[in-house]
Amino acid sequence: MNCEETLALLDAYFDNELDLTKTLAIEEHLRDCASCRSQYELRVALRQRLKDPDLRYAIPGDFADQVRKRLAVSSRPATRILSFPSAVGFLSRLLPLRSLERFCMQIFNGCFPLDQHQW
Repeated sequence: MNCEETLALLDAYFDNELDLTKTLAIEEHLRDCASCRSQYELRVALRQRLKDPDLRYAIPGDFADQVRKRLAVSSRPATRILSFPSAVGFLSRLLPLRSLERFCMQIFNGCFPLDQHQW
């Protein structure tokens, strides 16, 4: 087995997922090849480090309460939806009165065209 084949199967070997023939071939190659053995040893060191209890984070006992409080605060509406009277007031400050009248008539006429209704 060469380095390319070994490195392609190294993770499966590390996880004991290979059959006996491939396992023995990789072990033989690892004995003879310092580069591939180094890659294997890096995986062993990483696995050992991941087992270290100092890597674990213990959540506080009141964590669930903290989450609930934050959800309650964030569930309040952040913005207010404009009602119709306040929207008209807002538009009236932006547009001169005559322009506002034309604007409203165009909207009204777009929603309810006068030629389709019997008044």
